[in-house]
Amino acid sequence: MKKLLSIFAIFTCLALLAVVVIVLLTPWMDRYGATDAELAAIYPGDELVPHPASFVNRAITIEAGPEAIYPWLVQLDANKGGWYSYDWLETHLLRCPMVNADPTFIGQFSA
Repeated sequence: MKKLLSIFAIFTCLALLAVVVIVLLTPWMDRYGATDAELAAIYPGDELVPHPASFVNRAITIEAGPEAIYPWLVQLDANKGGWYSYDWLETHLLRCPMVNADPTFIGQFSA
């Protein structure tokens, strides 16, 4: 019974820690990379929910024109240049067969 109680206490502490971390990091994560102007802007679809309970704006700034960015966007695909995320996540955890733009990467998942 003591062992079960200590396991329960450990899981309770881990869950409490996760909740605290999420509560502390959520405000930062919800506006990651977005400027104050981007946060204040009105976007298409905003009128669909006039008073949202919360909102998330994540952004990055790319110092390039659409003609330089578009070729990168059209190659996003598991069968093209990859997803530009973590290869170990895609192939091992999610078990997705992948083709990657990096020739040194063996992207096909082998069962």
